[in-house]
Amino acid sequence: MRSMPQRQESATLADRVYEEIRSRILYRQWGDGHHALEQEIAEDLGASRTPIRQALSRLQSDGLIKIVPRHGILVLPMSPREVRETYQVFARLESLAVELSAAKHPARDEFEPLEQANHEMAIAHAAGDVETWTRADEAFHYHLVALSGNRILNEVHQNFWGRALRARLTMLSLMPPPARSTGEHARLLEAIREGNPALARARLEAHFEPIISYVNALKGHGLMSPY
Repeated sequence: MRSMPQRQESATLADRVYEEIRSRILYRQWGDGHHALEQEIAEDLGASRTPIRQALSRLQSDGLIKIVPRHGILVLPMSPREVRETYQVFARLESLAVELSAAKHPARDEFEPLEQANHEMAIAHAAGDVETWTRADEAFHYHLVALSGNRILNEVHQNFWGRALRARLTMLSLMPPPARSTGEHARLLEAIREGNPALARARLEAHFEPIISYVNALKGHGLMSPY
């Protein structure tokens, strides 16, 4: 199996197939409208049809593809409306997460993954490495919700993550990675450390506000540009 990520040894074959196909879609190896037959995917990844079907079902639930019976799959584009609505939900989930995190006063070591991700973002931005910046930003937001300690919120966030990440990558096709992100992340973590839920929420919402405003301005302008 080619280029298959190994996040956990315990991950099932269907999990690894899912991660590989998801990565190809999110990072534009398979662009909008890409068509592939199930048999072609199975041969490409060296997997049987059962894990392929399980992975494709999950990807369809994520809103990334459409399964067309007897005709394989189509990678779905994102409209401005879908990006806008995705960001609305994404921002609300993370607002709740940072409020909960600030209220519970996380231990110092719980901030380490967030600080490491933010550091990697700064390095990648200075180097003009968009993909590394994006992956580090993904890690930051993933750990930001995990910091809340709320298992249900984490589950909802993880189930929504594929759609949210695609919206984020779509926006990066329209604007460069913002230099302000790492500073805003750092100030957000300060508010959580201070145990100030209202300030943490306000800083999180301010972090998303320019992006949401930009997406709102795209209303009625058809499909997003390719990455």
